[in-house]
Amino acid sequence: MTTTINVEINQSFVKAYEYLQNPLNLSNWVSFFHKISQDENGLNAETSLGPCDLAFVAPNDYGVIDYVVRDERGQEYYNPMRVLQYDEKTLLTFTTWSDESDTLERIKSDLAKLKGILEK
Repeated sequence: MTTTINVEINQSFVKAYEYLQNPLNLSNWVSFFHKISQDENGLNAETSLGPCDLAFVAPNDYGVIDYVVRDERGQEYYNPMRVLQYDEKTLLTFTTWSDESDTLERIKSDLAKLKGILEK
């Protein structure tokens, strides 16, 4: 089962997309990520599951900000995220395959934190 969470952000599409497409910003608003760094091997993250690798979709004109988290065992977790221009605002959509209430509440809390950051 999938769940898609939508958040309306009072910020321009350009500014929201610019912030979101930078993977180094993830640890500012996603509680799962404690620290993100980049080296010659790519993106690395210290997470609640331990060290992980990250792969982000290339910057694009469509508002697609999908990323994959790969844990130490090689398990991959796909995270589809979109930003859409909505008048002078931005609509962010995040889809998860989890229907666990604690996971959904954590995601909603993280997205509320992101909204606060982008609306400053």
